[in-house]
Amino acid sequence: GMGLLWIWVLHPARRSPPIALPEYRLAATPIRDATPKPAAEDIERVFSAPPGFKVAGPVESFTPDSAYEKIDGKVEFYLPMGLNSLECRRFVSESNAEDTFEAFVYRMETDAGAFSAFSLQRRDPRRAASVSQHSYISENTLVLWHGNLYVELIASRTAGHLTDAMESVARTLIAGVAASDSLLVEFARFPAADLVPDTITLTLQNAFGFDGFSHTFSAQYSVSNSLVQAFFLAVDSPAEAFRVMADYASVLIDNGAVFDRSPPDIPGARVYNVFGTYEVIFAAGRFVGGVHEADDPDAAVHVAQSLYDNLRKAEHE
Repeated sequence: GMGLLWIWVLHPARRSPPIALPEYRLAATPIRDATPKPAAEDIERVFSAPPGFKVAGPVESFTPDSAYEKIDGKVEFYLPMGLNSLECRRFVSESNAEDTFEAFVYRMETDAGAFSAFSLQRRDPRRAASVSQHSYISENTLVLWHGNLYVELIASRTAGHLTDAMESVARTLIAGVAASDSLLVEFARFPAADLVPDTITLTLQNAFGFDGFSHTFSAQYSVSNSLVQAFFLAVDSPAEAFRVMADYASVLIDNGAVFDRSPPDIPGARVYNVFGTYEVIFAAGRFVGGVHEADDPDAAVHVAQSLYDNLRKAEHE
């Protein structure tokens, strides 16, 4: 209902993303990935123990239907992202049985589904891991995104030798998995100037609680001491982009937004004041873009302008 949407439109950053829309339960079974599953010995090799550790039991494998046995309560988060399988294994230190860690490998239908899972639940505080560009350590946990894999390794405590062991397992896990660079092309649509590192997220449906925003990328910018959240999505045509933009504007207005200005250098763009925060919305060819919930309207327009210019360039590639 409108009341719920209202909360999302105003407070997306302070609430976890909307998850598990009921229709996913009722939808036809999604098409499963046709790529052959790794043979048992491959799984054993990929999940082999690092130096100083031994495996604590076999690799456990779960389907989307059985995954609740392992991650009850979290399955609803992963299903709409195209969960294909979940594989887990525990490792135990040879010198101290209290020191253990467990690997959770979520295989998704698509790279986008895996990145969405990774980006929507980034933990804080975090520091870069040595595994890959898209990996980090937060306390006792190592998290990474690689191709269609989303991986979490969770240790019994925070300790250097456990972190080293988890990084070793993570490297082996991703070594044999190809990752396309199609998402990196999407990330590059965000202008580099003022971009806050590691803030790009991908929401596959209902970004900001608006059902017209599917497959929506967002990122944080820091401009004159103000944080600005920019976003964009690609649709089928310029006409569709204009329609989605108009639909979002009408939802804002229904929820009390007041038209503020039309930035002169972003054709057709609109800025709305929503009870003291600012929304910018524009169409750029087949892209819809803008800024969500900014405190400073000038910073918002500045970021929207450079995003618009970048998306216009992408239109002519």
